[in-house]
Amino acid sequence: MPTQYYLAVAHQTSPFVSVYAQDGSLLSKIADPSTLPPNTAYDAAWTGDSDYLAVAHAASPVVTVYKRSEAVLTKISNPAVLPGGTGNCVAWTQDGVYLAVGSSSGGYLKVYKRSGDTLTWIGNPAVLPPNQARGVSWSSDGIYLSVAHYLGDGFTVYKRSGDVLTKITTPALPSSGWGYSTSFSPDDTYLNVGSNASPYQYMYKRNGDAFTQLPNISGTLNWPNSTVVSSAWTPDNNYFSMSFNSSPYYRLYLRSGDTLVRLNVPTGPGQGHGITWSIDSTYQAQAHTGVPYFTVWERSGNTLATISSPTTTPPFTAWGAAYSGYANLAPTEPTLVAPADLLEVPAAEPLLYDWDFNDPDPSDTQTEFALVRRKVAP
Repeated sequence: MPTQYYLAVAHQTSPFVSVYAQDGSLLSKIADPSTLPPNTAYDAAWTGDSDYLAVAHAASPVVTVYKRSEAVLTKISNPAVLPGGTGNCVAWTQDGVYLAVGSSSGGYLKVYKRSGDTLTWIGNPAVLPPNQARGVSWSSDGIYLSVAHYLGDGFTVYKRSGDVLTKITTPALPSSGWGYSTSFSPDDTYLNVGSNASPYQYMYKRNGDAFTQLPNISGTLNWPNSTVVSSAWTPDNNYFSMSFNSSPYYRLYLRSGDTLVRLNVPTGPGQGHGITWSIDSTYQAQAHTGVPYFTVWERSGNTLATISSPTTTPPFTAWGAAYSGYANLAPTEPTLVAPADLLEVPAAEPLLYDWDFNDPDPSDTQTEFALVRRKVAP
């Protein structure tokens, strides 16, 4: 069956990352890469074209990057300069050129530039995060990078110009808490930062380089009730999810202008970790404690329904989850018969008939094509 997209799940024990091909509500685990991450994986991220998968993990090299060819993942070479400590979080720019890795030491942030299969560290910004980075997120245009971290203001935003990152002025988290997660909205208007102190979640509106905090979600029952460790927007910019440690383990909100309205959704199965949305805004996946260690819900309007787990699930606690974009697998060439009038080819001037594929929308199930004639030598 055709693959719409891939779902990567980072988890505690070997093989440390499990990748699933998804077609509709059917999930099927693909083969593990021949080179696995060396230890517990905490986060994963795909490039916008779904060709590269980055995994942040414990132990050197701290980040492992795979290149995808259909359903096969192959590790590419490590960058010459590695992040320090444990890899906590990863994020690609939408165009797959820049990769941000947040870690527990060694400057806490490393940004790499990708050229083909080569990753090159671009060097430190003048001002680094003050302590370990727990979440990273790029704006969709790749200009702004948000880093949630321990200590200091709780989060830092950098503006990229070429290969140079410059810290810009942002407000500190109003509570005494630390930053644990961050996410830009797809239209780059909103920035969310999760914290370990009540109300656990802050939303900022961006205007150029200025970030202004918006009012907290109305009503304490609508807030998350513990540390927000992950958050994600639907690609259509209409829904926002956050994942946290205590029951109900996640919340789903509908955005109305600058306001988030909590929706009634099923309780999660365990302590929430990484959360992600499919590119068509239909499926929400969450990594968590407890069997099956990750859960996928299908959205219909403002409601969520759990879909069946795949046959093979992670063996223990999952920490991160990441949907790819559309898989963009090459279509299977159909068996077709040329029209009769085109079969009248003079013997002295043979022609080769060939199918010319032109599929402008690989997300649908229809492949567009045209029949062309090409002269060949007799």
